[in-house]
Amino acid sequence: MILCYGGNTPILAQCDKDLTPSKDALISYRQRQNRCEGFYNAEVSGSLEVVGFIKGTFSYELNASEQIEVIPETPDEINIRAVGIPMTLYYRLDGRASKGNSLVWKVGDVLFTASVQSHNIGVYGWVQRGPNEVYLPVQTRATISQPQNDDTYRIYLRSPTGLSDLRWRVCTNNECSLYQRYSDDNIMAGQRIILEIPQNAKGDCILELATMEPGEINFEKDRIHFRI
Repeated sequence: MILCYGGNTPILAQCDKDLTPSKDALISYRQRQNRCEGFYNAEVSGSLEVVGFIKGTFSYELNASEQIEVIPETPDEINIRAVGIPMTLYYRLDGRASKGNSLVWKVGDVLFTASVQSHNIGVYGWVQRGPNEVYLPVQTRATISQPQNDDTYRIYLRSPTGLSDLRWRVCTNNECSLYQRYSDDNIMAGQRIILEIPQNAKGDCILELATMEPGEINFEKDRIHFRI
């Protein structure tokens, strides 16, 4: 039986055929009721990547009875993804949801079994628009954990390499904010990077990133499309 909030009929997800599930059948990536979830064999990423897009904060209790409700802001059906943030945590969840039909995620199925704490997991919504993935924020509610939430949108990033500098700005309606420096300290490979999106960012937006690796003198540029 699938336990759902508000009597929703779950939207079934398609598993990512490009992932090779781990050999541990108990926690391997596979279909689990309304979603695909579990661990997979190592996958190497070569660029700065989005690992979360949340309105408020995200947390859960590491308890076999805990459940998380993932709620998009759009009435349209979108993809939901959760990933392991540390470089060696090869965890994925893939699902589908809309504002009127949220995704319920049982912590006891995989995360509790593998003892994965909530600060090591990121979750976000996304849709495909031509060649680009457009990232969409989600809200989460847990049945046991009750964090103090706010209305701030936070994008979580992870770099596969160490960085000596990271600058970022948000562009919307052909207007861009000033570049901000993320930290005065070096950023470690796999470190969780949290950017708080300005409150005036609405609609289709672009997150512009400029990164520099240790020993380099030039910035590498990247653009991430998102919508609020």
